[in-house]
Amino acid sequence: MYITNKKNYPKIMVDTIKQSLDRYSRGDADISVTELIGSPLARILKAKHGHELEVDVDALYFMFYGNVAHKVMECLVSDSILYKEHRMFLEVKGKKISGALDIVYKESGKLRLDDVKFTTKSVADKPIKKAWERQANLYRYMLYRTENVKVNELGIIALYRNSTMYDSKCARLPVKMFTIERMEEYLEKQIAFHKLCESELIAQIPECTPEDRWHEPEKYAVMPKPGAKKSLKNYDTREMAEQRVDREKAKHPEVFLEVRSAKNKRCEEACPMNKFCWWYQDIKLGFITDSYSGSEPERRKIIED
Repeated sequence: MYITNKKNYPKIMVDTIKQSLDRYSRGDADISVTELIGSPLARILKAKHGHELEVDVDALYFMFYGNVAHKVMECLVSDSILYKEHRMFLEVKGKKISGALDIVYKESGKLRLDDVKFTTKSVADKPIKKAWERQANLYRYMLYRTENVKVNELGIIALYRNSTMYDSKCARLPVKMFTIERMEEYLEKQIAFHKLCESELIAQIPECTPEDRWHEPEKYAVMPKPGAKKSLKNYDTREMAEQRVDREKAKHPEVFLEVRSAKNKRCEEACPMNKFCWWYQDIKLGFITDSYSGSEPERRKIIED
C-alpha cells in the first residue's frame, strides 16, 4: 500500500499514522472477523491488488483516532475487567478465524462485552448497524468457544467524533444478542460463502450486497426554493413528493421537486478498492449487474446515452 499526503499534513503525524496502520495484524489466521462479516469481493480485491493500493493519509485519520481510544482503554486498570484487547483464534470448517474483542467487564451484576467505535452522534438515533451487531455477537461466540465464558450483554461504546462542546461525547448503545447456536450457524455459512467465492470461477463474479455498498435508494426531495440547502422533506416515491409540493405552493411559491439519484456511498466515498472493482467500474460506465433483485443476475443500462 502506498500512502499519499495530498493535504500536506505534518510529517510526524503521517509517520505516526503509517506505523499505526502497519502494526495491525490478524495473527496466524486465514481470515479476521471483520473480513468474515464483510464482502468477499472486497477481500478478494485486497488480496490481489493490495500492493497497488493508494490511500491518502487524510482517509486514515478517523481510524487513527479510534486506535488512540483503544490504546487508552487498554491502559485501564480495574477489578471489574476480565479482558482487554483480547485476541482469539478459532478453527471452523478448515478456516482459522481471528478476532480481537475490545473489553469484557462486570457491571450491575452482568458480564458485558463492548466494542469501541469512533463514529458520528447520529448512530444513537438509528438501529445498530448489522455489521456491528454481527461483529459483537461473533466475539461473544468466540469467547465462549475459546474460554468457556458466556457474557450477558453486548454493547457499542460510541465515541462521537462530531460532538460540539455542548453535546454528549459518547454513549453505550445496547446490541441485540443472538444464541450461541444461531451464531455458529451464521459463522459456518459465512465461511462457506467466502470459500466459494475464492474459487477461480466464482471469484470473477460476486458483487457486494446493497448493505455492503451502503446503498441509499433514489429519493424525491421537496425543495422550498431554488438554491435552498435543505429540503422540506425527502420521500421514497414521486407520488408522495408531488402531493407535498402541491400542499406547499401557497407557503412556498417557488417550491419544486428534486430527484436525488440512488447512491452506493461506500463504493463512491469509502472503498479503497473501487478502482479495481468490476462492479463499480460498470456503474461509472452506466451499467449495473444486480444479483440481489431477482433469481438471475441482470446487467442493465442505468444511464441513457
